[in-house]
Amino acid sequence: MDTQGSFDNLTTITNCATIFALSVLLSSVQIYNLKENIKQYDLSHLEFFSGFGQLIGGSNEYPFQKLLFLIRDWSFAFEKQYGYEGGKKLLKEVLNTDLDQCQGLISLKNYVKENFNEIECFLLPHPGVTVATSETFQGNLEEIDGEFRKQVGILVETVLKPENLVPKRIKGELITLEELVHLIRNYEKCFRDEQIPSLQSLFLATAEVHHTSAIHETEQMYKALLNNCKSQDEADQIKSEVLDHFHKKKKMGTPALKKKYEDLLNQRMEEIFHKYRSSFEKFWNWTPAYVSGAASGTAVAGASVMGGIVQGAIVWSSRVGSWICDCRYDRNGSAVNPENSTTTRKQKRK
Repeated sequence: MDTQGSFDNLTTITNCATIFALSVLLSSVQIYNLKENIKQYDLSHLEFFSGFGQLIGGSNEYPFQKLLFLIRDWSFAFEKQYGYEGGKKLLKEVLNTDLDQCQGLISLKNYVKENFNEIECFLLPHPGVTVATSETFQGNLEEIDGEFRKQVGILVETVLKPENLVPKRIKGELITLEELVHLIRNYEKCFRDEQIPSLQSLFLATAEVHHTSAIHETEQMYKALLNNCKSQDEADQIKSEVLDHFHKKKKMGTPALKKKYEDLLNQRMEEIFHKYRSSFEKFWNWTPAYVSGAASGTAVAGASVMGGIVQGAIVWSSRVGSWICDCRYDRNGSAVNPENSTTTRKQKRK
């Protein structure tokens, strides 16, 4: 994500932090563009996110994924060479902590290391005198310093390598395009008052998307499984298994927040089941013409079979309100070929 220029003499601290916050929250790779060096002041902008990881809690996942310090106009190539190698040495020096440093600085450096899964640094030379001083410069590549062009090429190729284009994750869970749209809308509400929102509000905005996404996925799975279910017992089992799937998904939030969304899911699942129940009853109230000697509402055990062979040992009972059948799905919520599932289900009935 390429944001507008910030951290200059014309931009307020509030605006800088807002731009930076939105960029970090929405991007899997954050490129922090700095001039000449990494200063303590530059690290302080990252402190805003220090408490976010604490709010997420209960997870080995880092709150954010990758941070790349891009240092432009680097003037000490004789000490630390351009590119990633020199940047690695600089980053080690900057983030190193020792007892001679004040506690505030030590904490600040630890915040950075604890909040990002991967941290890198790239040193970029000055683009040349013509670029910096000429009023007529129009972007002609020949007027840009050759070493600058070389290093930019290395940087771009590395950043845009397919293996480095990592998708956005929250607490280890991949974010879909639909979820990203919801995140943008939720964050926009948080920043609407032109003030830096509290960490709590950002956390809740993120957690809401996390939970609603998990609920939507669970609902779709529940519907798919009910499409191939023919009994109340089967429906109860399906409900139990999809709820178990929901509970196993990584989700942010306090116990109270999780309870809120779990109750919402249970309510929606009840509504879904009642809609599907009407289609179940069509089968429960129907007795095949080729089964005789079994009155409606009685068990068919011992009934005589007329007019052919009943295959599949289907047992009908409107009183019990269920039938035994081969459900055409697996327990991960994916549809399967009925022919592949019949043998296993018959073995279970035996």
